Formats: sequence, C-alpha cells, structure tokens
Amino acid sequence: MLRAELTSRLVADHGFVAVAAEADWPDAYRVNSFVRGAGDDASGEEALRDFRRFPAWMWRNTVVEELVERLRAHNAGSENACGFYGLDLYSLHASMEAVVGYLEKTDPEAARRARERFACFERFRVEGDGQAYGHAAELGRAEPCEDVVVAQLLELRSRAAELAAGDGQVADERRFAAEQNARVVVGAEAYYRSVDEIRPGRPERGHRRRPDLRTYRAKRANGVAPEPDGILVGGVEGQPGERTILLRRGTPFAEHH
Repeated sequence: MLRAELTSRLVADHGFVAVAAEADWPDAYRVNSFVRGAGDDASGEEALRDFRRFPAWMWRNTVVEELVERLRAHNAGSENACGFYGLDLYSLHASMEAVVGYLEKTDPEAARRARERFACFERFRVEGDGQAYGHAAELGRAEPCEDVVVAQLLELRSRAAELAAGDGQVADERRFAAEQNARVVVGAEAYYRSVDEIRPGRPERGHRRRPDLRTYRAKRANGVAPEPDGILVGGVEGQPGERTILLRRGTPFAEHH
C-alpha cells in the first residue's frame, strides 16, 4: 500500500509520466489503455485480467486496482497523462500475436511478412514459454530466430512515420505499442536462447534474468536510447537481489532494497 501511495503522489505532485512495472508488456499495456481512458475495460479490475502468468497476485490485487483507478482519474484531469508499462521479456508468443494483430489492421501484406518470420517459433508454440526454443537452439536442433525477429523490428521502426500517419496520436500510440512488442520479441528470443547456455556453478548463472534493463542501460550509455524523464520503475518487493528504482530526469530518485 505504501508503494502505491508513493507512486500516486509522485505522479500527482512531481510530474512523473510513466509507471514501468516488472510485468509483461502486453498485460501492462491493457492497463495503460485503461488509465488513459481508452480500451474496452470499465474498471481497474477488468484492466488487470490479462495478468495470468506467475506471479499474477503481484498485480491482480485490490491495491494495484485502486492505483490504476487513481491514475485514470489523474489522467482525466491532467495535461501530463501518466502511462503504465511492463518491462519483462517473457511474453514471447503474446507479443508476436500483438504485432501481427496490429499489422492486420494497418497493412495486411506486412502482417503476412510478420507471420512468416514468426513461424520460426511455430513448432515450439505448444510449450508457450520459449524455453523449449532456447534449448533446441542451443543444442543445434533448431535454427536461431534472431535474424527474423530483428528484421521485423527494423521494418516497424523504418516505417514508423508511415504507420503513425493515420489517426494522429491514436495511430502513433498503437504503432508505438506494436514496436515495443517487436522489441520484446527480440529481447525474449535472446533471453531464452541465453538462459539455456547457463549451467549450475558457472559464475554468470542468475545474471541473465533481466537482459531488457541491461540492454537499455548499455544503449543509453552509447547514446542510442534516450535518458528517462519522470519514469518510475517498479520491481518485486521482498525478492532477494531485487530493488525498486524511481528515476527522474535520468537520476535515481530513490531506491528500495
């Protein structure tokens, strides 16, 4: 409850414009649509229903429900709307489906190309979590899908202006969501492939868990990614080795260990 209250105060009183949670991008983006007054959900409880993967209880609870309701109320009366986004890389298949779904509505031919690229993972879809793909790629039983997922992301990025030219800000927001899902697919492919390289007893074991944040920090250091401005990054409280970082204008605002 304290974290939710702190988040609400930072948004309302200090101008934070996004909450970045340790959660899957597609699941969190449904919440983002709700807090921005878009989507079909009538309540915070409905908006949180896509959180089904462990730990679902971390996000599908009354405290977070109240928080997203507060964010929606804040956004309704503020020019500085606050979004709600996920940082995790585990939504490999859900993110692929979201990319194809977006392109089917905007460019059917591009959707066909995306389906062909993502077919690289098709034989592993029944497992659903990507670990079978990573294991097979590591053993040489499957061709790595790295090149095709990177190609999909690059295509979306190269056509950003074209795809965003539809319905103004709404079109740009949808394009942004699709591009982020494509980024998640790229990160998830690398994550699951690298996880299988890790063996018990090796010193790097356990340090591949969040390549999304490490990659972002590396890109930021090289000037590829922008400095965050008014972003809250929320982790899993009480988990050993985890911390919550509140970032504002590129500088750690507070940390919880």
